[in-house]
Amino acid sequence: MKTKNDVTKKRLAQRIEKANSEVPQSIQRMLDDAAKQKDFMVRLGEGMENEFQSDQRVMLATKAGDFNLHDNAVSQLAGKYNISSREIKKYLAGNFPGDASWQHDTVAYILNQHSQHARQERFLMRAVGNEVRGVLSEYYKVFDNEILTTEFLKYAKESGAQFAGGHYNGINLWIEMLLPQTFGISTVKNGDVEIAVGARFKNSEFGASSFQMRSFFMNAVCANGVVGENLLHHRHVGEKLPEGIELSRELILTNTRKTKLEVR
Repeated sequence: MKTKNDVTKKRLAQRIEKANSEVPQSIQRMLDDAAKQKDFMVRLGEGMENEFQSDQRVMLATKAGDFNLHDNAVSQLAGKYNISSREIKKYLAGNFPGDASWQHDTVAYILNQHSQHARQERFLMRAVGNEVRGVLSEYYKVFDNEILTTEFLKYAKESGAQFAGGHYNGINLWIEMLLPQTFGISTVKNGDVEIAVGARFKNSEFGASSFQMRSFFMNAVCANGVVGENLLHHRHVGEKLPEGIELSRELILTNTRKTKLEVR
């Protein structure tokens, strides 16, 4: 007869086996994007020449070039201009009758009207290749996701942990690592219970979430893992970014160094 502890051990083994075949692919996609990532500053607002356009999708024409806008970037712009992100997403998804072109034209027109009648502001544009995925405040604290992820994986693996879950969707990255063995703890009502322990890493370089590391444990009652202590939690808010178009690589590394040590 199987006990709950047997179930925990079985689920732990299954979870690790599944994650070991899937998570490395997600990490590689993040690394591939990191190699093509660029950061630059753009001023939007009254009197500026930057313009929103549409050609199958919403675009932004700037002095740094013409860029496609990811839905995440469009939603962030909508939020900055107090436009309903929910309604904008309907146009982006083509939820209205007719083809998508007029719906994207509508989004570009709305953004242009709000931008042209708003005070000038500087924004940090985070792009992968020719696609802007994040439109962020000039106070956004920029981390190097590749460095932090590598540091997390290095020390997790040195402790014997293995992949237990993870995904990268182009905006958010999360990874879970679990020690492959279970540990027995004594409880008042349920006797000795076997649990698996691990850590969860999450970050978005495009303003969709804060940087987080949490401990967690898993047992037969809750196979998804129960979140424990919040080990690290950083909102991406820092000092005002310097003037200029290109964001300095040295500035990114400076922001990353302290957090890298905390991850370790």
